[in-house]
Amino acid sequence: MAIPMEQPDEAMQSRQGGWTAPEPNKEAGVGLSALNPEDERRVVLAACARMLSYPDAEDFVPVLMEVDGDLNNLGLAPHHPLRAIIRRLLASDCLELAEEYVAWFDTHEATTLYLTAHEVGDSRNRGPALLILANIFRAAGFVVPEQQIPDYLPLLLELLVAVDVDEANQAVIRELEARVAAVSRKIQQALPQASVYRAVFDLLVDTLPAPTEVGESSREPQTDVDDDPEALPFPLYYR
Repeated sequence: MAIPMEQPDEAMQSRQGGWTAPEPNKEAGVGLSALNPEDERRVVLAACARMLSYPDAEDFVPVLMEVDGDLNNLGLAPHHPLRAIIRRLLASDCLELAEEYVAWFDTHEATTLYLTAHEVGDSRNRGPALLILANIFRAAGFVVPEQQIPDYLPLLLELLVAVDVDEANQAVIRELEARVAAVSRKIQQALPQASVYRAVFDLLVDTLPAPTEVGESSREPQTDVDDDPEALPFPLYYR
């Protein structure tokens, strides 16, 4: 189901570059086997989106096995960094991996996987920022899964893989890609070298636009210290 939408105001329409919105009809997510093996960027982003999902024992290993099989079918070289990361994840204990995942991505502000949390923090600006992202999904013809909010990094990676960039949406998608690149770099720099998740973000940073292309999306988060967290649309709590 789609997140309930309001009609975008004039400022939001301006941010979307006049991009008209079709009716959303599918979730953003493309099987790696459907990708062009020549398009290494999309292959890497799709694989990283799956590697950054929560590593539960029931689903995570089958997903990684499917990704590994798809990479074989696509002819990705065995020495590619992506293959090495998948091998590390498959060799890891799922319980220990889940503990590491929660420790970094659920309890540390610097490594949260939510884009707008890095950009505007837990301020009242986050609600409008989330609404803009939800409308970008909608304009691309996709729905945000019911259990997610639209700034979840793996979900945004799936969108960057699935959307066809054309003249109408190029500015919006390129800006979004630059924002994802800026936040990915921040997370990369905050993770320890020894972490397998550092390796995932090393690969993302190498694949996404360079820092010189990112521009203002690398701004520091803002926090309204006097705001009541319960009044915010999606409050964040860190230990």
